[in-house]
Amino acid sequence: MRTISILIIVFAFFSCTGQTNKGWTLNGNLEDVKEGWVSVSEFNGDWTIVDSTRIQDGKFQFKNESIDEIKQYYLRFKDPDFKEIYVKNILPVFVEKGTVEFTGNIEKNKFTLSGTPNNEALNDYNRVFHTISNSLYNLLYVDDSWRKDTIHGPYIAQGKYMMLAEIMPKFRYIFAEKYKNLDFSLAIYQEICMMDPNLKPSKVDSLLSLVPSSLHSSPFYRDLKIKAEKIRTLGQGAVAPDFQLPTPDGQQVTLSSYRGKYLLLVFWASWCGPCREEIPHLMDIHEKYHADGLDILSVSVDNKKEAWEKALAESNMPWTQVSDLKGLKSAVAKLYGVQGVPAVWLINADGKIVAHNIRGEQLDTMLKEIFGHE
Repeated sequence: MRTISILIIVFAFFSCTGQTNKGWTLNGNLEDVKEGWVSVSEFNGDWTIVDSTRIQDGKFQFKNESIDEIKQYYLRFKDPDFKEIYVKNILPVFVEKGTVEFTGNIEKNKFTLSGTPNNEALNDYNRVFHTISNSLYNLLYVDDSWRKDTIHGPYIAQGKYMMLAEIMPKFRYIFAEKYKNLDFSLAIYQEICMMDPNLKPSKVDSLLSLVPSSLHSSPFYRDLKIKAEKIRTLGQGAVAPDFQLPTPDGQQVTLSSYRGKYLLLVFWASWCGPCREEIPHLMDIHEKYHADGLDILSVSVDNKKEAWEKALAESNMPWTQVSDLKGLKSAVAKLYGVQGVPAVWLINADGKIVAHNIRGEQLDTMLKEIFGHE
């Protein structure tokens, strides 16, 4: 099952000290879009537009005369009528002292950044990341010659896929080491934490030990330490934090009321395609194991009640639904460190966490082991 994190979680907000009050400039040049709008936005649970400007003859520019700290913002492109051109083209960019040169082709989803240290590191990372991603895509959807070999083909494809998939974690460490003196390296460590939802606290501590002392004053380093503590409180064997949220009709529900049962705690949203796609699988699980003592509690990170209730009516899930309609800024979402959905916890009858973000066949296998049947 895919997860919507929109890349936002991979390079979430950056900040570091040591910046002088000299400004930054971003010069943009688009090959295929001549007119439109572009905004510089921040994401902290919801989008906040920091600045916007027109695209004229494919060019645009942002300026800020005073920069007190490095930040990570996102470029979002819109057509002349101010409609989103491509949602997938939400592009991270560092706001740091100096001049950033940005070139891109929206249709081809190709972009380059240069001119400042963290942006050049990000550009280098994106170049390799896209190469690996394209190789995986081509293997699965373009070069399907392996399908002609009905006997050996699937094994050949699986071997190639596993080889490419194993490269991803290794290349992250390589880039973190390559740019170890930049805040960008901290983004890599955050991505490593995000990509392994069952990461052990000892592993996070080992990542923190790799950060040079020159970056210890960075608020993002402190944020990484907070994430390490969050992993300790939400890791396997920890007691799942209790909370109380209302159902659509206003009835208050607590997590602790499910003690004595196994529970799948599912964070989702009406606008999340992968979440909606997973519902039939969850309904199948509920039908198989509810009589054995498994329940499901869905927590929506919607912020519009109408959209939430419409999705509930369409999905017809037979288990309890709750939300405070505060989106990813919800206190409960923050309590569980939810930065993207779907996010899933399996909790045992004692209220302790068994697994985090276990899905698909892996979840089916674990439930079969717990309840003794498929």
